[in-house]
Amino acid sequence: MMQQGEIFARQIEGVQQALRGLQQRASGSPEPQAVAVEAMELISSSLEELSAIAENLRQAWDEMERTAELSNANAALRYQADLLAHVNDSA
Repeated sequence: MMQQGEIFARQIEGVQQALRGLQQRASGSPEPQAVAVEAMELISSSLEELSAIAENLRQAWDEMERTAELSNANAALRYQADLLAHVNDSA
């Protein structure tokens, strides 16, 4: 499965290529306004997709932070449990 960052990069690359193609068409087009509208629609659609990917990345980052916090809390609890076990063994 492709990671979100790779999808993000490929989406940007695709938009850049499409915009270059539209720019070339506009330079020789009798109706550059139509090409400009097409470019704006492409950009708008791509921005929506990129925003969704960015939101997924943000959520994944938040989940990683929560996982790290839980891991640290678990380690602290294991340490405290070990200390209590040693105290009980000593008594």
